[in-house]
Amino acid sequence: MNGNVQSGNSPYDGNDGYMDYLPKGTLLILRSNGNISVSVTRPSNALYINDREIIPLNRAIIFGKITIDVDVASDMGVKEVDFYIDGNLKYKCTGPPYQWLWDEHAVGNHEIEIKAYDSQDNKAEDALGITIFNL
Repeated sequence: MNGNVQSGNSPYDGNDGYMDYLPKGTLLILRSNGNISVSVTRPSNALYINDREIIPLNRAIIFGKITIDVDVASDMGVKEVDFYIDGNLKYKCTGPPYQWLWDEHAVGNHEIEIKAYDSQDNKAEDALGITIFNL
């Protein structure tokens, strides 16, 4: 590739973009920082019995299995959502709905952690502490 390399801030025109700033024949490569967010929407701080919400509480308390639902938003597309329990990867989800049914033997306090990645591997995380009794 012939030509000069220029770096630094350039004036951005919302209508014409960067094109007026760059010399003709220049290759412009932009990398987006991405904008990805994730949040655990279920369970919330409530009592759950066999995957049914019973009453609101100040902490999630679960008897039996539970479906973990996650909201993910990204301007670059969602590549993958990973579901962890106490730091151990349990499930990878590559398309909506972003959810996983947790139906394993578990007793006591645990942490649900979610890691979501966009198409550029930008990452967002959310976590929720819960108490579960699933025999």
